[in-house]
Amino acid sequence: MGSGVPVESYTVTQYRDRVAAEKGRANSVAENRIPAATTTAIVLLNWNSGEMTAECIRSLCQMSASDYHIIVVDNGSKDGSVDYLREQFPQIEILPQDHNVGFAAGCNIGIKYALQRGAKYILPLNNDTVVDPCFLAELRHSAEAHPQAAMISPKIYFYDKPDRLWWAGGSFSLWTGMAKHIGRKEVDRNQFEREAHIDWATGCAALIRSDVLKGTGLFDETFFAYAEDLDLSLRIKNAGYDIYYAPQARLWHKEGFVSRKNVGESFRIYLSTRNLLHLMRKHAKAIQWVTFLPNFFVRHVAFYIALSLARGDNASAWAVLRGILAFRRMRQHGGTEMPDPYSGVHTGASEPQHRSVSVTRNAVENSSATQKTDGVHGKRYDSQGLFEAAPKTHWADRCVSQVFRRLR
Repeated sequence: MGSGVPVESYTVTQYRDRVAAEKGRANSVAENRIPAATTTAIVLLNWNSGEMTAECIRSLCQMSASDYHIIVVDNGSKDGSVDYLREQFPQIEILPQDHNVGFAAGCNIGIKYALQRGAKYILPLNNDTVVDPCFLAELRHSAEAHPQAAMISPKIYFYDKPDRLWWAGGSFSLWTGMAKHIGRKEVDRNQFEREAHIDWATGCAALIRSDVLKGTGLFDETFFAYAEDLDLSLRIKNAGYDIYYAPQARLWHKEGFVSRKNVGESFRIYLSTRNLLHLMRKHAKAIQWVTFLPNFFVRHVAFYIALSLARGDNASAWAVLRGILAFRRMRQHGGTEMPDPYSGVHTGASEPQHRSVSVTRNAVENSSATQKTDGVHGKRYDSQGLFEAAPKTHWADRCVSQVFRRLR
């Protein structure tokens, strides 16, 4: 991108301004594409990261787009984040929780709050991101151009290497269980500049149509964190909708900063292992387990154990096996995670299976946290009638049980 200054010397702010200038994407031109009636709710989660969330909000406030509002769900922070964010941004909504309810449940609290207020689009966004001024305008332009697309996924860069790609769309196969970030770690040379259908949208940032969420359900809270975005993407595609990659919408991501800061790498590996098996159980056909299991044990189990041991990280190596055993407990208890002192994070798992987390401190008026269950089909609905998919069972469980029983 013709400039005499080395890319490595750019800050994120300088780089995103440079990208916008060289693309000739004037803010006013981009925003003029957006229908006046469009409303968007941006949902952020905060967990002991007030200043980082504030940096994200400041970038949002600089966007060219209008007619949006910001909702911050605080996951039981102990660092004074709530008071700090209220002082810095009196215009935003903050929904404090008593404890960490997880990424999936936390997002759902903000999404339900937004749906009650009639938002046309929902935009879950990681708080460890900084967005381009045209970010939302480009997402909404793509959504209006592709009415069959239920989710629009942006181009995402690494924060500390602002010209290097973190995400240019995603691919996934139930035959291998391997989810991939297209273009990951490649220098952006405009090789991913065309809009395209993709297999899934990352929960780091995705514009989602509200009417689609009302039909497919929100994030599955049994995932707690990791793979809940892939699960929602599969449910949306199974419902007949498309997922699009919109490269002109850009942001920069501090990958994994919050989880590493608060709970460490071993917890991420633990949840990734457990949730990959949980995802396959929900979506894969019996025949797909035949090819998935060899891939899982070689490319996930063996890989992460070997990598962790090579780094001297015994906790992460053990986390792989803990994740497998946790999945077995989920199956034994109808898809609900059991209390696990290993995680160091309160999941609310010891409470009844069909309890959902309500927004505390009167953030959602007259909201009931009790879910209703369809006794015939086993489907779960919240107080607003939003479908929350129950885990699917199939005969492959018996095959997997034989494998896992040997790990005891």
